[in-house]
Amino acid sequence: MVFNGSLIVLLTAAALLQVGCSDKETPQNKPKLATEVAQQSYEALYEGKCEDYLKARANYDTMPESYRKALLTTYRQHVAEVKRNHNGVTKVEATRTVNDTVMGVMQVYMNLTYGDKTQEEIMVPLVKVNDEWKLK
Repeated sequence: MVFNGSLIVLLTAAALLQVGCSDKETPQNKPKLATEVAQQSYEALYEGKCEDYLKARANYDTMPESYRKALLTTYRQHVAEVKRNHNGVTKVEATRTVNDTVMGVMQVYMNLTYGDKTQEEIMVPLVKVNDEWKLK
């Protein structure tokens, strides 16, 4: 069987396309996925969806119900205080991600823009739990 150059190029391109379109996490997209979890969680929190924020935590499944309720109360108080003191949060923007391989933590840095136009940078640590990024 004789292979011509275009067949080899076509097969190579198909193989690369298959790898490129894979949903599997790779080191190249790992920070992006952690960044999305952090940003979506904080957007949910400041939109008042405190339950969604709580469910994004690494230990959510093992928390006692009383502790969950206490955390939800704390989150709601925090959101109300931010609304009262800064007119809420108008924008959550992930700016950079640092992979701490020693601690096994992905650190996502985000800028919060408040309704009064002030800004604050926060760092959100995430850990891998069953192949999913969760808030630490």
